[in-house]
Amino acid sequence: AVAFALVLAIAVPVALSIVADAAVARAALRAEGPGEAFAGAGARFLARPGSFVLCAIGFGVAGTVASGFIAGAGSVAEGFASAASPLVLAGPQLMVVMLGALVAAAIDLVRLGTVAALACGEQRR
Repeated sequence: AVAFALVLAIAVPVALSIVADAAVARAALRAEGPGEAFAGAGARFLARPGSFVLCAIGFGVAGTVASGFIAGAGSVAEGFASAASPLVLAGPQLMVVMLGALVAAAIDLVRLGTVAALACGEQRR
């Protein structure tokens, strides 16, 4: 029972988040109303739940790893200039943070495009 509760504690928020993203994509791309968009997104999610959840988890991990890698590489690069004034290091530190944010935003845009394709694409059988 505890294991089932833990799985639900992880799976339900991820599923609700991805269905909400899919509904927004359907409303924007297909010009559907809110009710119709949520119903369509829910139906598409129930038809292929693994694809949606894999998309959410995969891109979430990719964004976290990429941001962490950039932060680590920036720390290594700043280590070579450890004798410099903290004021001088402020510029490179800001650039590293902004690069991490840029990479995370790019990964999020790819995730949203994938969700839109899953939510609005034609089903071929």
